[in-house]
Amino acid sequence: KFYCYICKTDCCSQQNFQSHMAGIQHQ
Repeated sequence: KFYCYICKTDCCSQQNFQSHMAGIQHQ
């Protein structure tokens, strides 16, 4: 499980997590 401590959000897959990190929602 991948967790973004900046956005306090967790992602099930690495692909989803990398997509979040590259996305606009993640600042």
